Amino acid sequence: MAIAAHDGTRATFMVPVNAVVSISEDPREGDRLIDVVWDGAPFLMFTQDLRQRCEPIEEPPQDHLSTWLESG
Repeated sequence: MAIAAHDGTRATFMVPVNAVVSISEDPREGDRLIDVVWDGAPFLMFTQDLRQRCEPIEEPPQDHLSTWLESG
């Protein structure tokens, strides 16, 4: 699940299986929300969701972001 915040309101979105999300922090530590980019848009995701449902993929980074594959 991803959370989008816009003008003080929040909406949740189900991230589909095999979607690629980019992260700027290491999700292996702590249970908190971190910034991600999914489908070109900024979202928040819980680190525990990333740890439990995602796996890293080998792809040359376009910038400083690491890329993870949502595995469902």
